[in-house]
Amino acid sequence: MTTDTDEIVGQIAEEIRRFHSVLHDFYRGTVDRRTLETSMGVHLSEDFSWVSPDGEEFTKPELLERWDENYGSNPDLCLWVEDFQLITRDNSLVVLKFIKKRSGKPNIEFEPERRATAIFSLEPELRWVQLFETYMTTPLPYTDFSESCNK
Repeated sequence: MTTDTDEIVGQIAEEIRRFHSVLHDFYRGTVDRRTLETSMGVHLSEDFSWVSPDGEEFTKPELLERWDENYGSNPDLCLWVEDFQLITRDNSLVVLKFIKKRSGKPNIEFEPERRATAIFSLEPELRWVQLFETYMTTPLPYTDFSESCNK
């Protein structure tokens, strides 16, 4: 993997976009159910955890099970990620923050925008280590990104 910070941030931003695109398709039920492990699970470190906007923490196996239970549960879901900003990096870890937006018919009540902070390991290859999400108390100006989600 490159050592140039701008390139690493670009690669991680692309991974975040790719990952959320697969998750978007998984919740819509438009990809094979095995995609959960082949396109998502393999990119999570073994000790990966996700801290939800409500403060609940899920391990990798718990999160994969939760996603599997929700396969195809929201055919109108649209996920969008943007505004990637580097927080810090060293030789083995990168911390990046970004905004996550959702639209469609949610299964639960939530603020559509979330602030997310992701930790990635760089060695031996790029892997998600931890993801923290929190609801935004002040909604961002509305952006219609549905055309991007329906490609």
